[in-house]
Amino acid sequence: MAKKIIFLLCFCVFLTACFRTQQKTQQQNLYPAKVQNFAQVSSVFKVELDDKLGEGSSLLLSIDYNKQESVYIVKILGAFASVLLKAKYDLNTFTYDYKPEFMENPQVKDLFEQTILVLIGEQYLNKYNCNSKQCVLDLGSEMFRNKYILSSYNEQGFAGEVLCSYRRGVIKIKLELLKVK
Repeated sequence: MAKKIIFLLCFCVFLTACFRTQQKTQQQNLYPAKVQNFAQVSSVFKVELDDKLGEGSSLLLSIDYNKQESVYIVKILGAFASVLLKAKYDLNTFTYDYKPEFMENPQVKDLFEQTILVLIGEQYLNKYNCNSKQCVLDLGSEMFRNKYILSSYNEQGFAGEVLCSYRRGVIKIKLELLKVK
């Protein structure tokens, strides 16, 4: 009899855990996906790098919009708020105040700039393919396709998660929205 009671209690705990997980998943997708980027707002993202790129759990991407000058200030921050990259984007060009050595590679630089343009630019807004849960943007040629999947939208219409898949999925970077104002 004691075994049956223990089994029933364990089963009830298991069902409760499953129900809570299902509720949490449903709450993440309460708001429908729509084509909206982070233009003219300031935002902060947690950056999770692919295992191939190394550990990146302490990286932050900060994009600040200066309304008076119509310029974006983009920073990548590392541990202890150290600035790893600092750039300005004035709606036409990127200028770098501080550029790490890996940004000397033209492919890395192009991917960084493309990702920032996807997040804040307007030139890609008509190229998204959206369903009720996510919006997908495919850029580049068939051989060098870059894909951006925006999901987990909040009530303001901003994507809570952005999965960046470069070079047909060879490299993946996940951006998790921490703050937008």
